[in-house]
Amino acid sequence: MSIEATHPDISIKPPLLYLGALALGIILDLIIRTDLMGWGTQFALGMLLLCAGLALLIWAVGAMTRAGTNIAISQPVLALVTKGPYRYSRNPIYLALTMMYLAFCFLFDLLFGFVLLVPVILIMNKYVIDIEELFLGNRFGTDYIDYSVHTPRWLRKPDIHERQA
Repeated sequence: MSIEATHPDISIKPPLLYLGALALGIILDLIIRTDLMGWGTQFALGMLLLCAGLALLIWAVGAMTRAGTNIAISQPVLALVTKGPYRYSRNPIYLALTMMYLAFCFLFDLLFGFVLLVPVILIMNKYVIDIEELFLGNRFGTDYIDYSVHTPRWLRKPDIHERQA
């Protein structure tokens, strides 16, 4: 990857990876039917995760838009975003996708969907996030390194004394 690159060279499209795993989970659960828990509990957990995931996605996309950068990984990266949900996670959009994926697993009682999330996360870490982080380190240098030291890849607990941005 050259320093002149404007975006990371990633062939995997994260939304398609999550959708593909979800589709495979649905197929496997149709073949081998499982029941995880009572419908009321599943519905409540699913809806909670779906709403939280959508809210996080909207917040993260808004933060990127306000920073003046592109959202799609195939488009040029114009700014390092460190505000909004990016204060708590270097990857809030992927965290939101994961939450929504889990929501559908609960809502549709997909045991195999839960199982398939493990390889999805491993693939995301190795073939998407590692490449993005290498690109961002090359593109933004010490600014990105400082940010990555203080902000975890997936999630950190908010500090109640932290100033709102």
